[in-house]
Amino acid sequence: MGRLLQNLLSLIGLPSDLDSFIKLLGLSAGISAMTGGLQYLSGGGWAWTAMFAVAGFAFSSMATYYIILTKKMTSVFEQISLPEITIAEGGIAVDPPVAGKRGKPNTPAKLKKITHLALQCKLRNHSERALYFKLKRASHSMQGKTPEAGVVDNVNLMPAKSDQGFVLATFPDIEITQDKKGIRGKIDLEILYGPNKESLRYLFKYEGEPQLGLHFDPSDKHATLKISTLVKQYSHERLGWFA
Repeated sequence: MGRLLQNLLSLIGLPSDLDSFIKLLGLSAGISAMTGGLQYLSGGGWAWTAMFAVAGFAFSSMATYYIILTKKMTSVFEQISLPEITIAEGGIAVDPPVAGKRGKPNTPAKLKKITHLALQCKLRNHSERALYFKLKRASHSMQGKTPEAGVVDNVNLMPAKSDQGFVLATFPDIEITQDKKGIRGKIDLEILYGPNKESLRYLFKYEGEPQLGLHFDPSDKHATLKISTLVKQYSHERLGWFA
């Protein structure tokens, strides 16, 4: 039996002697402390018992690794994410400066409102294969305003290990608030996805609270908009019994 195991290890390119095999697995110190001089018992039953135990552990670990790897390569469940929300386009309206009267200082230009704002969501495919997705629901608001737009019922292809973005409906006329909480909103998305067009059997749910940062320079009448989003929900679901 010992000779059979040695031949098997040699066939797959692993050292066939007990000492070299244990060192390869990084277990030489522990095995030496436990078994003492077993490595010198070339035909001893205890030596081959330790050999079988270590070999069994190695092969089971290898099998588990390949099972996980195969699942990752063949399944797209939980392999889609939304890592980033950015500003695709925006505009501002400015009240012009007012000249001061009777020696009073001039009133500088003042930011009146954000005339339009479009947000872009970036999806990422982490899997080793292409997947398909479509928006099931896309609800978003800013300062209590919700743009009027329906969800486009298109199935989109996302290649393996790639990103793909989509732009949400544009917000019109966002008033500038003096509230310390700033300009806040809400984004609520449901995205169906799957390995092919006819099998969108997984559901990705995302809910976030975007907040706008705004810096306005009256001298050149330009504003800088930044967005940060607090994630409130991030989950994946299987749809149906056989998903």
